[in-house]
Amino acid sequence: MLVDWVEACASCRSVFKAFVYDTHFKKPNLVLRIVKRWMLDPSYRIRVLHRMMQFYFFKELQCSLSLEKLHNQLSAGEFSVTGRAFACYPKRVISRARVEWFAFLWKRIEWRMRKNFNTAISPLAMIAKGHLVGHIWDIGIAAGVTIGAGVKCSRGVRIVRSKRGAPKIGARVSLWTGTIVIGEITFGEGASAGALSIVIRDVPVDSTVFGAPARVISHKASKTQRAQLEY
Repeated sequence: MLVDWVEACASCRSVFKAFVYDTHFKKPNLVLRIVKRWMLDPSYRIRVLHRMMQFYFFKELQCSLSLEKLHNQLSAGEFSVTGRAFACYPKRVISRARVEWFAFLWKRIEWRMRKNFNTAISPLAMIAKGHLVGHIWDIGIAAGVTIGAGVKCSRGVRIVRSKRGAPKIGARVSLWTGTIVIGEITFGEGASAGALSIVIRDVPVDSTVFGAPARVISHKASKTQRAQLEY
């Protein structure tokens, strides 16, 4: 299999074209599928980078908490003996180095995402397994936002929090180009927001909203239920 892949790359003008030609791979292994998807799907790269950024962020947070605990122990006088306090000094240096290293890693990934894709997804944004789908360039997701699985985003989507809280996006929601979701609201499962909509109120399940501010324009419920759901 690897020999066939090398021959395909050699016969084509670029590795990119070699990955496009699926006929060369009868049963491609996991590594080749990941590399192919990484090269052909930029949104997949954004998803992977966000997961990596989350991992390094929580590692940095864990190291920071352990370092703070060590500082509290020293300030409380638990290491009052000179020998023990001196022996604790290398541990403080190592903990500080770990904090700085993990902080550098996740900030570097965040900088790469902003530079290459103009995308800013906070590591504190809780995104369910299945992650975002669609063209997730030029989007911004603030800290504290909760997003369900299979949420479809287009370019220019902004999900930001207010003083009251952060939005909660249900599963299978579609946010089209330029949609802005603000504040402590709940987006029902299967709902959709039209392009250039500004959503500032709760959105019912399986409904479509549009406008600035967004209003319900269609719903799968009956007419009486739809009248009750109108803003």
